[in-house]
Order: sequence, then structure tokens, then C-alpha cells
Amino acid sequence: MIIKAVFVSSVLLLSAFAFTGCNTTISGSDDVAEYNADPLTVSVAPDVSPQVLQEAMVDTFQERQWTVVSSSPNEVVGTLDHRGFEAKVTMKREGNVVKLYSDSTQLEDFKTGKPVPAVPLGWLENLQKDLPERIANLQR
Repeated sequence: MIIKAVFVSSVLLLSAFAFTGCNTTISGSDDVAEYNADPLTVSVAPDVSPQVLQEAMVDTFQERQWTVVSSSPNEVVGTLDHRGFEAKVTMKREGNVVKLYSDSTQLEDFKTGKPVPAVPLGWLENLQKDLPERIANLQR
């Protein structure tokens, strides 16, 4: 676990200096797969209804200028094309947590224009931070 944390920290630090798009990026197929195996999460109280959660997830994306491309009570998908990223994030309720999965790409080499799998971690952290606030606002 310590090795994983050091590796991820190293990747994040290097990515922050090497890539544009968002403040922190994880890129490469293996690193994206590792992120999606253990994605960012948001705890959700069991009494939050699927409808309230759906509305909160949609609001969270839209407040950050994402486009919602699909929406159901326990899963909402948003996209954002910005600064070389084609970000696609799925917020999915699994039990008492919402997981934030990434299916995003960024341009690694602006000369070739070849996209590489990437996780715009800074953007996902913003969504992670905003979702509990949206849920709380809707339950008032």
C-alpha cells in the first residue's frame, strides 16, 4: 500500500508539471485502470432517495460547466471538452457511496494529436467536493 501511494504521488507530481488541462492528471492506460479500480468516492446517507441523488449529481456536473449526456437515478454521465481533454466521468451509486469513474483522454503530443487515456484528477476532486453540498441543499 505504501508503494502504491508513493507511485501514485510520483505520477501525480510529474503529471502536474508535464501535462496541461487540469491541475493534476494521471495518464496512461495502466494508471487509468488503476484509478478506476479504486476511484474517488462520496459517502451517501442511506436515506438519500435515488431521485434526490440524481438531481444532485446532475447539478454537480452542470455547476462546473459539464454536459450531462445520460442520467438515471443511480448513475449520471458528464462530459467536458477543455484544454486538450475530452473528459467523460460517470458518477455511480454503489451502496452508500457514489464512485467517480473516468473514461477520459488528453492529447499527449500536440504534434501527432494522438489521444491517451487520462484521469483529470483535479476536476474529479472538484466534483467530489461539490456533490455532498448539492445533496445537502436538496434535502433542506
